[in-house]
Amino acid sequence: MQLQAIREIEKSAPAWLVFVDIPYSWLTRPDSDRTLLAWYPRYLEEHYRPAGLVEILTPDSTAYTWSDTVSIRAARTTNLLMVYRRESPA
Repeated sequence: MQLQAIREIEKSAPAWLVFVDIPYSWLTRPDSDRTLLAWYPRYLEEHYRPAGLVEILTPDSTAYTWSDTVSIRAARTTNLLMVYRRESPA
Protein backbone atom coordinates (compact mmCIF):
# COMPACT_ATOMS: atom_id res chain seq x y z
CA MET A 1 0.00 0.00 0.00
CA GLN A 2 2.89 2.38 0.68
CA LEU A 3 4.36 1.79 -2.78
CA GLN A 4 0.94 2.46 -4.31
CA ALA A 5 0.69 5.76 -2.39
CA ILE A 6 4.17 6.77 -3.60
CA ARG A 7 3.28 6.00 -7.22
CA GLU A 8 0.03 7.96 -6.96
CA ILE A 9 1.76 10.99 -5.44
CA GLU A 10 4.51 10.96 -8.05
CA LYS A 11 2.03 10.54 -10.91
CA SER A 12 -0.43 13.21 -9.81
CA ALA A 13 2.23 15.72 -8.66
CA PRO A 14 -0.18 17.58 -6.37
CA ALA A 15 0.24 21.32 -5.95
CA TRP A 16 0.17 20.89 -2.17
CA LEU A 17 1.26 18.13 0.24
CA VAL A 18 0.63 17.86 3.95
CA PHE A 19 2.91 15.68 6.03
CA VAL A 20 1.50 14.64 9.40
CA ASP A 21 4.32 14.25 11.91
CA ILE A 22 2.39 13.03 14.92
CA PRO A 23 3.74 9.87 16.55
CA TYR A 24 0.30 8.45 17.33
CA SER A 25 -0.80 9.01 13.74
CA TRP A 26 1.82 6.66 12.30
CA LEU A 27 1.88 4.16 15.20
CA THR A 28 5.25 2.83 14.06
CA ARG A 29 6.77 -0.11 15.84
CA PRO A 30 10.29 -1.52 15.54
CA ASP A 31 9.11 -3.93 12.84
CA SER A 32 7.02 -1.38 10.88
CA ASP A 33 7.58 -0.94 7.15
CA ARG A 34 9.06 2.54 6.72
CA THR A 35 9.11 2.71 2.92
CA LEU A 36 7.05 5.90 2.72
CA LEU A 37 8.92 7.54 5.60
CA ALA A 38 12.23 6.82 3.87
CA TRP A 39 10.98 8.06 0.47
CA TYR A 40 9.33 11.37 1.33
CA PRO A 41 12.29 13.55 2.49
CA ARG A 42 14.14 13.39 -0.82
CA TYR A 43 10.96 13.69 -2.90
CA LEU A 44 9.92 16.80 -0.99
CA GLU A 45 13.40 18.28 -1.25
CA GLU A 46 13.39 17.83 -5.03
CA HIS A 47 9.87 19.06 -5.78
CA TYR A 48 8.39 21.09 -2.92
CA ARG A 49 9.14 23.95 -0.60
CA PRO A 50 7.76 24.50 2.89
CA ALA A 51 4.71 26.74 3.04
CA GLY A 52 3.32 26.25 6.52
CA LEU A 53 3.76 24.68 9.91
CA VAL A 54 0.89 23.64 12.18
CA GLU A 55 1.99 22.90 15.73
CA ILE A 56 -0.38 21.10 18.08
CA LEU A 57 0.95 22.48 21.35
CA THR A 58 -1.74 21.24 23.74
CA PRO A 59 -5.23 19.78 23.32
CA ASP A 60 -6.53 23.38 23.38
CA SER A 61 -3.73 25.26 21.62
CA THR A 62 -2.55 25.09 18.01
CA ALA A 63 -0.08 27.49 16.39
CA TYR A 64 -0.07 28.20 12.65
CA THR A 65 2.88 29.66 10.77
CA TRP A 66 2.59 30.45 7.06
CA SER A 67 5.91 31.30 5.44
CA ASP A 68 8.19 30.13 2.62
CA THR A 69 10.99 29.95 5.17
CA VAL A 70 9.20 27.91 7.83
CA SER A 71 11.24 24.98 9.10
CA ILE A 72 10.35 21.82 10.93
CA ARG A 73 13.54 22.40 12.93
CA ALA A 74 11.95 25.51 14.45
CA ALA A 75 8.97 23.54 15.77
CA ARG A 76 8.19 23.73 19.47
CA THR A 77 6.53 20.32 19.59
CA THR A 78 6.76 16.86 18.07
CA ASN A 79 3.06 16.96 17.15
CA LEU A 80 2.92 18.90 13.93
CA LEU A 81 1.87 19.08 10.32
CA MET A 82 4.06 20.49 7.57
CA VAL A 83 2.41 22.02 4.50
CA TYR A 84 4.41 22.03 1.27
CA ARG A 85 3.84 23.80 -2.05
CA ARG A 86 5.09 22.25 -5.29
CA GLU A 87 7.83 24.31 -6.93
CA SER A 88 8.98 22.16 -9.82
CA PRO A 89 7.07 20.68 -12.77
CA ALA A 90 5.93 17.07 -12.64
